[in-house]
Parts: sequence; C-alpha cells; structure tokens
Amino acid sequence: MPDGTSTSCPVCEAHETRLFDRLDVGLAAPSQVRCCDACGCAFFRPFPQPDHGGGSPVLDKFALEYATGIGCMLEALLPVRGLPAERILEIGGGYGFLLDAAGLWCGARELCMIEPAPVAGVLEHPVIAGYFPADLPPGQFDLILASEVLEHVPAPLDFLAAIFARLTAGGLAILTTPNGGVLREEDPPHRAGMLSPGQHMVLFSPQALEKTVRSLGGVCRIDARGAGRTGRNGLVCVLAREARVLERVGPLPSASSLRTRGAIAAYYRAKLVAPPAETPAQRWLRAGLLARLAELEVSIDDRRAGATIAELERGLEQDYGLDEAAQWALPDALEACVGQDLHELIPRYPCFLGRVSYFRAMWRLNHAGDPVGAARLFSLSLRLLMLEQRGFSHWFAGNRSLVAQAARHTLIATRRSIESRVLANWLGLAQLGRELARPAGQQAWRWLRGKLP
Repeated sequence: MPDGTSTSCPVCEAHETRLFDRLDVGLAAPSQVRCCDACGCAFFRPFPQPDHGGGSPVLDKFALEYATGIGCMLEALLPVRGLPAERILEIGGGYGFLLDAAGLWCGARELCMIEPAPVAGVLEHPVIAGYFPADLPPGQFDLILASEVLEHVPAPLDFLAAIFARLTAGGLAILTTPNGGVLREEDPPHRAGMLSPGQHMVLFSPQALEKTVRSLGGVCRIDARGAGRTGRNGLVCVLAREARVLERVGPLPSASSLRTRGAIAAYYRAKLVAPPAETPAQRWLRAGLLARLAELEVSIDDRRAGATIAELERGLEQDYGLDEAAQWALPDALEACVGQDLHELIPRYPCFLGRVSYFRAMWRLNHAGDPVGAARLFSLSLRLLMLEQRGFSHWFAGNRSLVAQAARHTLIATRRSIESRVLANWLGLAQLGRELARPAGQQAWRWLRGKLP
C-alpha cells in the first residue's frame, strides 16, 4: 500500500506533483489536494481514514427515500444490458441496486457483493462483509461492478489488478468514478462534490485511468458523463482482458434519452411488484422507488404517471399522516428544524417530498388540466426546496438546480390559473348570451329589466 503522506503520485509514482487546494473545513486534520501533471490524476494528502458509519436507521431512511442515485448507477450498466453473465460480483455495493439490476438484465444465476459498511438488507443478496478481494478465487466472475469505489481506494493499481485477476477470460468489469481531469474547469459546487474531502483518496483523469489499465495488460473504453459546467464530471470505464470482448459492449446512452429513462423506469416497476413492505427499510425503499418512478414517468410524458402519483400520495397519508392540508403545514415544521441536526428531521420528514412535489405539479399542469392545483404544488415544492437548501444544503445538494425551476413554474402555473378563470368567466358570459337569445331567456331578461332601478 502506498504511503498516505508522500507527495509522490500514487498512480504513476511521479515525484513532482503540485498543490491544487488546501482543505480544512469539517476535517479532523488539514488536507491537501495535489495534482500530477504527468498522468493527470488528483489525490489527497494525507489519505483520509475509512469511515463506513455504524448502520444508522436514520441514514438508511434518507438514502432509500432520496439520496441513493439508483438511476445514475443503472445508466452505467445499460451498455451490457442483455449480455449473458452467469456470475456477477459487485464491490462496495451498498444496498445492492446495481447488482440486483445486473442480475435481472444479464440473466445471472449467482450474485455476490462485498461491502465493508453495515447497511439495511432490502434486496437480500449474499454479502461478504469486508474489503475486496477478500478470499475470492481468480477467474470466477463474468461481470464485476464497482460504482464510485475506485476514488476511495488507497492502492488503486492493486485494486484494478485484483479485478482483472478475478474476471473470466471473456469477462467484463464496469467502474464509475469522478473525473479528476476536469477539477480545474468545474464550478465550485460541483468541484466540492467531486473532491468530497475526508472521503476520496485518488481521482483519475481519463488518460490516467486508460494508461493504468494498459499497464496491467488490460483494455478499456472510457466515457465521460455528468452535470456541472463541463457536463463530464464522471467517468464510466468498461474493462476487459482482451479487445474482442469490448466489441460486445454497446454505447453509453445519453442520460436524458428515452431508452435510458424507459429502462430505468421498467426496473423500478419490476421492484414495485414485490409483496407489500413489512419492515421499515422495505417501506422506505418502496416510497423512494415510487418517488423516483413518478419523476421519470412525468419527465418522459408517460401516462402511467397519474397512477404512480396517486399511489405515492396514498402512501404519504398512510405512512406520515400527510394529506394535502397537512403537506401545506409541513414547511412551517421544517422551518423550525433549520439549523438543527438532520437526524432530528429525517424520521418525521418524507425526504423525497420537496423534489417529487415539483413533478406532481408538472403532471397537474400539463396532463390533469388543473393549473390552480399545480400552482399550489409548485409553491409547496419551492418552499420545501428552499428550506432544504437553507438548512441542509450538503444533504440535499441534488435538489439545488430544482429551486429556480420550481420558482419559474410557480409563476407559469399561477398565470395559467388566472387565465383559466378569466376564460371560464368569458365562457360563462357566452353561455349567458346564448340563453338570452332564446325566447325563455328574452322573457327572463325583460322581467329582470323591470326590476332594475
């Protein structure tokens, strides 16, 4: 394992590296971010100590209802969707969503996950508690997955070599990791997320990752994706021992394409067919899947969104006692929590509500013909999103971009609701005019005129 304090590059071992940033906020000890111009990677000095938490039900609820980026993980798996893989391993799989989807999409008969952190068991796949490679024999797996793991590894070369060793001759590995090559170009909010001080150790550039894979005798295909100013702050890397194996892999589809969103929505629906939730973790998962599915269905204009939203709203009332009136009172309760520990809020708060209310409002505006109800829901969403950003911005960072959209659509829906009332009044006058043109209407009008002063 490399020295966690040396300023030499942990990837290419170049001795000349330069200081990129100094970080000390929220850390036990000051930390440096250093860049290697020889290979393009970035790394932390000293390396942070691994901290996998203690299996908190509060954090499980937050992750299952809102924070776990299931859709983002599944996007990386789409290039191998439909390719047969009998034995699949996921490294650092957390709740196991990526492994679960790979099993469904690749027809696996054996699934296995290695995970050092205690997490809620909601998908019931075999888990080896510990660190890769553990005692796994070589040449065993047709597909190995590691989503957002490589940046947490102190010895990335050893880690990648162990992956190659455990692939079958025609096996593939899919890794996702932040794109260290765009650190200098990114805006501060996205740069902070990529750095994640106290958690990340090494950030690869595409060039550094490809060079490292080739030095180990393998081949790879690397695609950049993501948000931020660059639109490419993440990497998806498909690894194989031989170039001919990579030829079977499809292209990485756009995250916004109908194919991508449709495939992810189909996975959510497949998981929602499961028997009724019994444990708290299963209820949190079901609510989170419904919220994610509603967002996707609204965004791709799927008519099934209405039924999904209705089920989600029933769950809000059953699990939280939040009918529509109670939801309107929720921002006042959230206001009282601003500045407090998030652990006090989460047990009482549907963590997806601010975000999903925006998409519920979009559905009412564009499909239900209810601009008044849409304006109210957009307003609720805006209040909740703003409070989340004011009090818990680190936790709800994924909702930051929705604040401006919710404000804009609140105004649009309000304008449409006013216009619809004006139109209704005009329609009423037109109806009155038609009635007055009839004999009975003319008689009523003469009677009314006689009563007027």
